[in-house]
Amino acid sequence: MFKHIECEQGTDAWFKARLGKITASNFDKMITKTGKASASASTIVNRAVAELILGKPDEFYRSEAMERGNFLEPEALDFFNFSYGYNFKPCGFLESEEIGYGCSPDALDLDKKIGLELKCPMAHTHIEYLSGGVLPAKYMQQVQGCMLVTGFDSWVFGSYHPDIKGLHVIVERDEEYIVKMKKIIQDCVLEINKKIILLNIDLAA
Repeated sequence: MFKHIECEQGTDAWFKARLGKITASNFDKMITKTGKASASASTIVNRAVAELILGKPDEFYRSEAMERGNFLEPEALDFFNFSYGYNFKPCGFLESEEIGYGCSPDALDLDKKIGLELKCPMAHTHIEYLSGGVLPAKYMQQVQGCMLVTGFDSWVFGSYHPDIKGLHVIVERDEEYIVKMKKIIQDCVLEINKKIILLNIDLAA
């Protein structure tokens, strides 16, 4: 069972909860879509170690598109709850029962045991998602990673634009892929701990 650290995403409390952990937004840099360890995993490991040393995020970038998404998200959440009968509520940081990694879904419906990956993109990107009608490939690792953390069997991918019909996709858990993902992430968490010891860093200092 995951631990829910209740905090508003983007706040100091949220950054503190994620500090030095591998998060679902970076799972695509840990494992490829075919289930192989990614060459960029070492960068994420080093970033986690740096955050533990510094006591603050190594870097965080918020684009104009991200700001737009944050502005529209409450409206989009109401749309999906009303249109599809969910009871999605925003959440903070979900830490895996195995310390060292977690995720920050856009919302959870704990009654239905399902989470939500919600996008509020520009119109042309929304059209791209609508035309595909499936989970966009670039979010595959993140969504499967959220199911790894929560143990849920399915997840909703939603795309919302206030002037165009919405996209609602239910993604099923891929257990074979999740097993591979879990092993790779566990190895990276061990690597983080090894580097802390190797560098003789006292995190309590």
